[in-house]
Amino acid sequence: RLAGLPTRLQAVPGGCGDVEALLDAMTQDKKVRDGALTFILARGIGQSFIAPGVDRAEVAAFLRDELAADRAV
Repeated sequence: RLAGLPTRLQAVPGGCGDVEALLDAMTQDKKVRDGALTFILARGIGQSFIAPGVDRAEVAAFLRDELAADRAV
């Protein structure tokens, strides 16, 4: 927020699409192996880690919740 970047999905300029569009875009990432998502996450500054095999259904549920929360605001 301090950097002026969007902090909510619906705040992305041009929109972010629906859950399926977001998941389709994520599966185009070079870190996807055999259809499984891999996330690079951060615990803190300089403390990132690789999370392979992220469950697509869990990501979809998270995105649905986030998009619904954005609509409610």
